[in-house]
Amino acid sequence: MQGEFIEKPYLWGLDPLFHAHVKIVAKMLQHMIPGRGTGLADPPVWFYSFVNKAPPRPIRLVAIGGVVVQKHEYKKTTRFLLDDGSGCANCMYWNDSYRDVVGEDIHIELGQFVHVLGRLEWRHGHSTIVASRVQIARSANAETNWWNDLTSVHEKIYSKPFKLPLPSCQNAESTN
Repeated sequence: MQGEFIEKPYLWGLDPLFHAHVKIVAKMLQHMIPGRGTGLADPPVWFYSFVNKAPPRPIRLVAIGGVVVQKHEYKKTTRFLLDDGSGCANCMYWNDSYRDVVGEDIHIELGQFVHVLGRLEWRHGHSTIVASRVQIARSANAETNWWNDLTSVHEKIYSKPFKLPLPSCQNAESTN
């Protein structure tokens, strides 16, 4: 099933994680397998096995939380390094499009805990999260809450292996 699932992009959308922002830690980025895109216009797909010896699941969108430890502002982009305690994740956002989509400028500073939602891409030789949303945490408990949510969702949802649904004709035959 693993090979069948990875080699057939039309099946990826059946996995609910394919359409959701999957909460990850930076260390997971080292173990994700880049998938072949279904076309030039399609966003990249990555595969990650949440359960040992289980087939990897397709991931397009990610959510990560961490402390900003490095920041570089350029004319068109802002790049920053997020440390979540398990490792560091490269993140970036397009200055103009972020302002247009979200309707506000974002001013992240070193040492701030931020939540990043975005898509995972391969840029400059490493995986990078291209942010669609960056939220600066205002609560003193933000990091603790993030880790509680992360462990809970990994335990309750991500650790359950995904099984392809039976084709409707086989399903109808099994009920007769």
